[in-house]
Amino acid sequence: MKKCILSVLAGVFCCLLALESYGANAQTIKCEKAIDCLNKAMAETQRMQGEIKQMKDELQLKLNELQLKLNEMNKVKAENISLRSEINELKEGFNIWIIKPLDGARLSKNEVGWKVIKGMEKSIKINEDVKAFITYSINLQPHGKPEKGFVGVRLSIDGKPYRESASHYQPYSLGDSNTTLSGNVVIDELSAGEHNIKLEWKSFVSPVDWGSHPGWADKSVAGRTVVILTFPKI
Repeated sequence: MKKCILSVLAGVFCCLLALESYGANAQTIKCEKAIDCLNKAMAETQRMQGEIKQMKDELQLKLNELQLKLNEMNKVKAENISLRSEINELKEGFNIWIIKPLDGARLSKNEVGWKVIKGMEKSIKINEDVKAFITYSINLQPHGKPEKGFVGVRLSIDGKPYRESASHYQPYSLGDSNTTLSGNVVIDELSAGEHNIKLEWKSFVSPVDWGSHPGWADKSVAGRTVVILTFPKI
């Protein structure tokens, strides 16, 4: 804009110089020179205005492109925030608890009914409704000759026994023997709140006690575990 103003002023100054150079006796030549200078100044002004308009248009185009990129970045940012929120919600549902005592447990032949195996009880708390998978493994051996006696193991959740998780061992042996029992249960909906999980056993017409002894042999051949897994409901 400054250049435009300077161009016009230069044209006017050129006209004044023409008037002064030729004096009052050369009016025709004087006017033609003045008009020519003014026309040149106006043409230069128009040319520069055109360049300025072109520059403004190019600048506006770049600004529009930048605005589009900024909008895309904000969209991606919003999607990332939403995805992070969804991931955090999913993480709330994923949990794992493990029960793995290392001391021995013994079930007396005189015990009546189902009993909690020593160290195999766990209370958990979850913040939302979830699916659950609970599995167990336990090494068992009779203390003596079991003959026709046998032992059963099952999972109990909040006082409710789950028959599908049950397993049993009936060795029909006159001598020493042992086995590893395992089982699991899938719960489609475990409600938010506190829950109690137990691994129980029971002796059936057995003349001997039963035991689980992780410390037996070299302390690495007779363990017992319960693993509790929860998953978000999708």
